[in-house]
Amino acid sequence: MAQARRVVIVGAGVGGSALAALLRSRGLAATLLDKNSKPPAHSYSITLERSVITPLLAELQTDESSFVRKVTQPLLFPRASSQQSTPASLPVSRASFESYLREDLDVQWNSAVQSIDLSASPISIKLEDGRCISADILIAADGVHSVVRKSLLPDELLEVMPYAVINGRANLSFREGQDIAMRETECHHEPSVNSTLIGSTRLAYSIYKYDQDRATVDFTFSRPARVDDELYKPNRPNSGARDIPDELFAEAGRLQPLSGAFADIFDPSAMRQARLLHWLMRKSLLQRSDLDRLATRGTFFIGDAAHAMPILGGNGANQAIKDALQLSSLLHDDSAPVAGKYYDARYLDWSAAVSACDQALAAMHSSSTSVL
Repeated sequence: MAQARRVVIVGAGVGGSALAALLRSRGLAATLLDKNSKPPAHSYSITLERSVITPLLAELQTDESSFVRKVTQPLLFPRASSQQSTPASLPVSRASFESYLREDLDVQWNSAVQSIDLSASPISIKLEDGRCISADILIAADGVHSVVRKSLLPDELLEVMPYAVINGRANLSFREGQDIAMRETECHHEPSVNSTLIGSTRLAYSIYKYDQDRATVDFTFSRPARVDDELYKPNRPNSGARDIPDELFAEAGRLQPLSGAFADIFDPSAMRQARLLHWLMRKSLLQRSDLDRLATRGTFFIGDAAHAMPILGGNGANQAIKDALQLSSLLHDDSAPVAGKYYDARYLDWSAAVSACDQALAAMHSSSTSVL
């Protein structure tokens, strides 16, 4: 019997965890390496498309009702009728979804990659703690700041799109959260995103979760970048994400008076008390020739490591799962000519998705579009 191929996936996020789970369902074990010391909190939701949910659960042989219970939160105000059509999409807790995918997988936390050597067989992966791990197949699933990409394709750069975006998270009392939720026309497994456009500034919020005594609201302030813009810092270091200029609060004040919950959430004084992050809208697409060359040496890219899309206007999680579905269907078979088939199946979709991000962000900040 031929020895099982050693598959190493760098990055235990949505794409990497989905790929490892799918490979396991097909009888091929994989090791997940992740730089984090423990699973990230990821206190926000992502929306899964029906075109992803159905094949993913079919491959994992999972009942959808059980899946929904594990990755979504219960309704705060349940609908009276139980007769609901199958939704076209499903908002899920990213942390719960990743935890669900990683169940019983071999995940090695605190395993940051330092360098990769493809010159010999098997592939040699050196970690920052001094360990060396061998792999017959290496998959880069380590996101927009992929260490695998930087190691093997150091000249590839990320493009920062010209938008100023600030994300915030604030804790409210449970009663305040109830009051906001009851103003909305619908209740979902995860609260819907509510947004308004003031000029070209998009304000959006959703109630992320309820605990016993509090509610957590996630909100976003975004607009096109301006000349000499204090809120647009495309060259800031990753460590500068928490550096928020006072100009944000001045702009928020000029947007008042706002209506409903927007007035409370985007009140400058309230915003100063929230956890705020400066987000950069990044995108990239690796060259097909580079991908093909590395594939012949047993190395593949999925998700944002291959085709980064911005947090707003992108569709990164669904694209990463589609990558995992396609690659897992090829990798489980020793005789399959993986190198060409995987990128033949996915590359055009990547190119179209990355290109669509420009139009999506422009539409989001245009008066012709009223909701996210």
